[in-house]
Amino acid sequence: MILRRGENPDLGRRWIRMFPDLSRRTPLWEDSSFEHDHDYMTESEDLGLSLGLASDLEAWQSRWDSVSGELSASDRSEWLVAGRELAERLASEVEHFADISYEADWNES
Repeated sequence: MILRRGENPDLGRRWIRMFPDLSRRTPLWEDSSFEHDHDYMTESEDLGLSLGLASDLEAWQSRWDSVSGELSASDRSEWLVAGRELAERLASEVEHFADISYEADWNES
């Protein structure tokens, strides 16, 4: 799911990807562009996120870590819904400089 909130979603915008990986504090990753050369692993502070969203992203990532990514079907469904809501909030907070790609549901049909 790609969320584009900015008025000019092309050249000069940052590309933030959201998906979990074990042993990470946040599920955020940033692809570098010609204008912005960043580390791939991104933290909430790097994006200037609100403390509330940063905390919620960390809790969502922590839930994944706590079970090594092995969630029951019902827990996974709830976790994915929560992730989509977080991605919407993230897109809203960074809409003036970045687009978001929510990739946690990569193997859902």
